[in-house]
Amino acid sequence: MLVPTETGLLSMTKKVTTNTEDLHISDYHTLSIQVSLNGLSFCVFDTLAKKVLLTEKTSFTEAVPPKRIKQSLQAHLAKHGIDGKAFSKVTVIHRNPNFSLVPKALFDSKKLAHYLKFNTEIDKDQHIVFDDLEHADMVNVYTPFENINNYLYDLFGDFESQHSSSVMISSLLADANRDAAASCYVYFGEQHMDLTIVQQKRLLLHNIFEINAPEDATYYLLFALEQLKLDPETTPVKTFGNIEEGDSLYQLIHTYIEKLGVFVVENPAYLTESESEAIDFTVMKTL
Repeated sequence: MLVPTETGLLSMTKKVTTNTEDLHISDYHTLSIQVSLNGLSFCVFDTLAKKVLLTEKTSFTEAVPPKRIKQSLQAHLAKHGIDGKAFSKVTVIHRNPNFSLVPKALFDSKKLAHYLKFNTEIDKDQHIVFDDLEHADMVNVYTPFENINNYLYDLFGDFESQHSSSVMISSLLADANRDAAASCYVYFGEQHMDLTIVQQKRLLLHNIFEINAPEDATYYLLFALEQLKLDPETTPVKTFGNIEEGDSLYQLIHTYIEKLGVFVVENPAYLTESESEAIDFTVMKTL
C-alpha cells in the first residue's frame, strides 16, 4: 500500500493484524520497534500465547530527517492505540551508519566520541551510547535517534535500546558454524546493505553501506572480499532481505560470486509466513 506523506514522499506499508481487541491484555505483551531514516517497523507480541498481535513496516522512497521519523512513528502508534498501552518490555532498535565496533581490549567508556569522530560527524552535545557484544568480544559504539528515545521514554518509561548492527552481528554469529572457511552474509534493506563476514564464529567485518543501484552493492561486496583476501569464486555469500533468487540484483552479484545463495532465516514456529515477511529481521530477533 503506497501512502503519500506530508513531505510528498511515498511510503509503502505492510501490516499483519490478528485481533486488535486482544491488545488491552498487556501483562505479557512486548513491543519491538526499529527506526531508520528510510522507514520504521514495529511488532506487538504476546509472550504467553506466543502470538503476534500486530506488526507493521513502513519504508520511504528516500531518507527523511529524524523529525519525520518521529512524526511517522507517532502516527502509527496512535492509529493502533499503542501509545496508550502498557507493555512488559519495550525494545527500540536504531538503524544508522553512525557506529563503530571496538575490541573490548581497546575500549574505554570515557572516550566514546573518540571512536566515532573519524567516520561520522558528531555534535559536541551528541548523545553516544554503546552495546556490549559479549560473544563477539567487542563493543558497538553508536549515536541513537535521541528524539525517538525521548518520545518513547515519555510514553513507556524505561526501555531497552540497541543498534541494528548489534542485533545483526549477534544473530549471525550464533547461526555461523565453526568451519575454517569464511562466510559472507549480505542483508538488503531500504537503500542500504548490511555486510557481515564471519569465520569460525569470529567476526571479520561488518558495515552498513548506502546503495542506490545494484552496481553499488556489487562494488562494496567485491571490495570487502578483496580487502580480506577472500576469493569471490570460493567464498560462500548468503543474501537475505529485499532480494530474491533470480531477480536483477541477485543475477548481477552472481556474475562475480560463484557460491551465491539465499540465507534461509529460521523463523520461530509461531510465526506465519505472512508475519515473517512483514517483520524486519532485527525486530524478529528481539521477540
